[in-house]
Amino acid sequence: MNTLRLGFFILIVSLVFSLFFLIQGQTLNLPWQSRTDKKVYSTLMETSEASLLQSAEFRMKVLFPYDFMEEGDDVNWQVLQWFYNNDPDAYLLKSSLSFYPDLKLPAKWKYASLYALCRESGVDPANDSDFFIVISAIARAGVPFSSDKMLIQPLPLSADGSPRVDMILPSPGITEIIIEDRTDEDNGFPELTMTPDQWSRFIRILSPQIRELAVREGILDLAEESAALLLKDLFEGAGIEIQKIEFSS
Repeated sequence: MNTLRLGFFILIVSLVFSLFFLIQGQTLNLPWQSRTDKKVYSTLMETSEASLLQSAEFRMKVLFPYDFMEEGDDVNWQVLQWFYNNDPDAYLLKSSLSFYPDLKLPAKWKYASLYALCRESGVDPANDSDFFIVISAIARAGVPFSSDKMLIQPLPLSADGSPRVDMILPSPGITEIIIEDRTDEDNGFPELTMTPDQWSRFIRILSPQIRELAVREGILDLAEESAALLLKDLFEGAGIEIQKIEFSS
């Protein structure tokens, strides 16, 4: 039990050391960090409820609106345009799930909300289906990290006498969505002028869709994998073998 306490102490010290690197603006490179668009890193963040081990980051270039449509879908933008321009009340009703008894949108209304966001942003796919906006976004994921949300089960000592444990952690979740302002690197992409109010609404509506896109691309799986690797390395450095790590649903 004393060894376990020592291991926990070393774990916390190591994570605080990671936080120091973050505050000092340093980059903490881990051995499993790979492609530039998918970063794995360790950051200990203080939140109102508990600490958070952030362990995955996706940097994405998103084509709006087309990256928010399912592959192979054929959208009749002209039908949506007609209702949006000529019968906005019907448009609002028919684009709402609550309007349908089975809570399922008909195919032609599937992207009504997306079309409405396009129009509010100054884009009309019905007039120019080739126009798009390039959006730079960052999605981050992590694991809640506190003693009341972790379960560490001691196991019999290994053959060489080393302590072993099983660990259950909370499932990772999206911790942050950032939509970046246009940079010089985006020159040459279609430009779109928005008022501050339009941009604020655009970000507010688009953020959940970017969250869903990151989840589909596997950010939570990457967060699990990198958090497990980090904890195994830290515990092994303290002489404790983690036999198994599971994430609660």
